[in-house]
Amino acid sequence: MLYSFMALQNNQNFLKNQAKILKKLFTSFHLYLIILL
Repeated sequence: MLYSFMALQNNQNFLKNQAKILKKLFTSFHLYLIILL
């Protein structure tokens, strides 16, 4: 039970990190488009 809870916590942290990375990519891509246009 405890192990699955820890795994869930790790998974949530992983998803948060993924979201941060995606936001960074999206922002840089957006700036790139603005510069092009």
